[in-house]
Amino acid sequence: MDPAQTNRLDRIESKLDKVVDTLTVLARVEERQQASNKRMDRFEFRLDELETDLDDCRTSIKTQGQSLKLSERVYWVMFATVLSTAAGWFARKLG
Repeated sequence: MDPAQTNRLDRIESKLDKVVDTLTVLARVEERQQASNKRMDRFEFRLDELETDLDDCRTSIKTQGQSLKLSERVYWVMFATVLSTAAGWFARKLG
């Protein structure tokens, strides 16, 4: 074979090797990108779940707060009733 053709084929082969190396690197970058996208999707899903749980907690706390207010009012009414009954009883005993 002619040395010029051999030299030309060697250059073409060298360029093809560079192209293959570049495509391999590009494929690795794409794989990393896909893995990163999957991780982000998982994080977004988990964040959505946490937001739902947080909303449920807020609703529960509101409900418990209202129940606590009612319970506290009932307690103070009962306390005032017992106190006034005891005061009336002592007033009758002393008076």
